[in-house]
Amino acid sequence: MKNLEKFLFLYPLVFNGLNLQGWFSLYLTETISKISAYFNIILIFIGIVLLIRNPKEYSSTAKMWIVFYIVYYSISIVASIIYDNELEVLKTIISIIFFFGFYSFLRFPDNRRLYEIVICSIFFVANVALVILSYYNLDYDFYDVDLEFKLDRAQGVYGDANNSALVCILGVIFINRVYIAKTLVHKILKIAAMAISAYALFLTFSTTGLGLFCVVILLLNYKLFTKKGILILIIVFPIFYLALLNLDTLTSGLNLNIRQQNKIQNVVNIVSLDFENVDSSGRDTLIENVIDNLYARPFFGNGLEFGIKHSTHNTFLNVWLDAGIFCLLIFLSLLLRYFKRAAAMDIRQKYFIFAILITLCGFMLSLQSVINQPYLITVFVYMAYIMDFEKRKELIVE
Repeated sequence: MKNLEKFLFLYPLVFNGLNLQGWFSLYLTETISKISAYFNIILIFIGIVLLIRNPKEYSSTAKMWIVFYIVYYSISIVASIIYDNELEVLKTIISIIFFFGFYSFLRFPDNRRLYEIVICSIFFVANVALVILSYYNLDYDFYDVDLEFKLDRAQGVYGDANNSALVCILGVIFINRVYIAKTLVHKILKIAAMAISAYALFLTFSTTGLGLFCVVILLLNYKLFTKKGILILIIVFPIFYLALLNLDTLTSGLNLNIRQQNKIQNVVNIVSLDFENVDSSGRDTLIENVIDNLYARPFFGNGLEFGIKHSTHNTFLNVWLDAGIFCLLIFLSLLLRYFKRAAAMDIRQKYFIFAILITLCGFMLSLQSVINQPYLITVFVYMAYIMDFEKRKELIVE
């Protein structure tokens, strides 16, 4: 029975985490793709029913998502009706179903250990797939088409460069967490796996991803924060900074196309504080397109998925546009709760959670799908249980 329960939750997680529904729609048919998605939802519902009577305690931190969901959907649905906006509730509740499923599943410590392995494997497979697709010049948006030019930015199995960059960084974080190498061979394998994920990140040419990756590497190497370690960092930092300042020169021999060169130049502009020439990839224009709607209805929003339909590429702005400033404040207080809980943990767990939180929150500024992707919402639930119930329990994979 326990194996069945695990299958009911982990199969949908793998299916969604690798975007198999999208690939099914390309390889097979749209009908089969939708049937597969509905099948996953049914599996999770069955799993919830099987676990609901278990007396295991729920996470109080994760419970705050329920408050957010109630406020968000109540206000945004009413706003949609008032302003006669199209309502697509069923499409938006898939992530909520995953939330409640893993809200129940992750109550058990053994399930949390298993989840770490599975989500780490998902991220690593997605990163390897990105490298392979990029090598063969294939893209999710242009399936089975050998483009006449090199792909500007590798988009991986998700069809989105920033989404893939987010997964690349999460892959590095979870590999570092899950794979505790004790032999030289294991250490080499661990470094290789992290290097593949880092290389996949480079192929996305994500400016946001590069900046967050640097922060994450520092957090994961918190043991360097000693007198000797800080001295080494002081010596190494100028070299690293000079390398970034001359990144355009260092990559000049890589045969990059114009758009890739522009992304590299954008990194140089940011590092050199030349903000006037920093390219926002059109996001400032996208925000300008909806700013009037924000000013017109700041308190109760414009309706469900209004921000997504207008492609704001900003999670915080989407919440405000959809359900108003009160809902945004609840969302911000939810994230603040995560940071406060993480700060109270032991040092290893603290920096692990901080690395994930900073990555997710950082990408909320350039992605509108961070809290709408089911597999990502399970990461928030997982962190909540780690913060509420675990002090220091390490998983060793050899």
